[in-house]
Amino acid sequence: MKTTYYYGSVEFGRFGVGSRDTTPLAIIHHVDIIKEFETPDEAWQFYVDSGGAYKDYVSIDSIDEDNVKYELVFKQHR
Repeated sequence: MKTTYYYGSVEFGRFGVGSRDTTPLAIIHHVDIIKEFETPDEAWQFYVDSGGAYKDYVSIDSIDEDNVKYELVFKQHR
């Protein structure tokens, strides 16, 4: 099954109220391109082959180092 990936400017971190309940958060500041890939390796290879065209990337299924899924937030510019 294909997964959607966002390439552009993404800020990664954790969000929470207090210090107990935090959630991995990916704030997508700017999207350059949206692609679908079958595997994370294909997405990584696209990133590498871009030669630095994209600062970061994240998928709708990305997980952090603790295997917790990132909450994606799209920042709106006004």
